[in-house]
Amino acid sequence: MTDKSKDLNASVKLINNKLHFEGTAGDVGSAVLTFLRKMKKTITGCEINCKGIRREEHPTCFKTILLTINLKSADTTEDDLKKVIKLSEDTYCPVWAMLKGNVEVEVKYFMVS
Repeated sequence: MTDKSKDLNASVKLINNKLHFEGTAGDVGSAVLTFLRKMKKTITGCEINCKGIRREEHPTCFKTILLTINLKSADTTEDDLKKVIKLSEDTYCPVWAMLKGNVEVEVKYFMVS
């Protein structure tokens, strides 16, 4: 006999994690791409992956979130990308603003021409 309540709780936790990560990645990605396009940069591809580490004790919220940005652009420099990530973090991303002070957000990026 299977205990459905345990399976349901595990499923809900996975869905919640996925929603948190999709919201964070979507918010940051939207801001980053908007700023790069305003800088007249040509973006031919962008993928943002997000994963996190939860606290062991309750409340078991995230203590660290890692965003990995994979950007494909022939004319975007590393300085351009750093600048728009900083703008997103400091000013324009509402999700990042909610996380600030509560969750350590690490950003890694990789660029391909």
